[in-house]
Amino acid sequence: MRASEMNGSMNGGGGGSTFVVGLLCGAAVGAALGLLFAPKPGSALRDDLRKSADDWSQKAKQLYNGAAQTVTEIADQGVQAMNQASDMANQAADRVRSRSSRVQA
Repeated sequence: MRASEMNGSMNGGGGGSTFVVGLLCGAAVGAALGLLFAPKPGSALRDDLRKSADDWSQKAKQLYNGAAQTVTEIADQGVQAMNQASDMANQAADRVRSRSSRVQA
């Protein structure tokens, strides 16, 4: 890892994920403040807040499920790569053993 890459990751250079989290938090705060200052009766305001919370909960679940799926796919790719590397190493070791037995004979 280059020094510039390491410096970026140590300084919270999460890139898009940090931006998305900030965007979602800002939108949630803005929506809540908009509802609180809207001229509505208490029951209507509570209904709106409940609906808004349900919507945000669904969006959070979708984001979580998408992230979990991506992590699972990446982990599966890593396992496949490790298995391929192990197979290649075993094949190379077999060739070395085969050639060394020919030399000894």
